[in-house]
Amino acid sequence: MEKLKLTQEEIEIIEYVRDHHLGFPPFVGDAHKEKIFYKLVDRCDALLHKLKAYEELSEVPKMCVLTWYYNKYLEQQAQLNG
Repeated sequence: MEKLKLTQEEIEIIEYVRDHHLGFPPFVGDAHKEKIFYKLVDRCDALLHKLKAYEELSEVPKMCVLTWYYNKYLEQQAQLNG
């Protein structure tokens, strides 16, 4: 799998959405965050399709693609950091 990269701002957006169980779109009125959010969703969705990991996503109730991607990112960081 390719190395997953997230900026601090992307991590904050994912954690905000995850922690507040927000629907879409969570950042109405903040054009900058909306832009980041939608680009991030597209990136997450592309990886989900590339890995054909649909079952992983459906195994966890109420898990959104952002949380799935973030979990993959954290797993990868743990492996890289030993």
